[in-house]
Amino acid sequence: MAHEHSIKVAKNGRMVLPVQLRRHIGLEGEGLVVASLEGTSVKLRPMTDKVAEIQKLVRKWSKTSYSTNDLLEDRKAESLRDKKR
Repeated sequence: MAHEHSIKVAKNGRMVLPVQLRRHIGLEGEGLVVASLEGTSVKLRPMTDKVAEIQKLVRKWSKTSYSTNDLLEDRKAESLRDKKR
């Protein structure tokens, strides 16, 4: 069942997403959303969902299991080695 709410759009284009909808999609406090058009509808998704979708695609096509955390650890170790010189 769809959750529908009437939302007023101000002259400057601003609108307030009701707390029930924000909670339903996992937005607490401030956050970013991705807005996309689907026909005449606007779809809002939390940015974290979009990032997770992109990460999944990257993992699918990546030939290595080298993660961002691995990269950061390598850079930190490299920086420590440079400081010792």
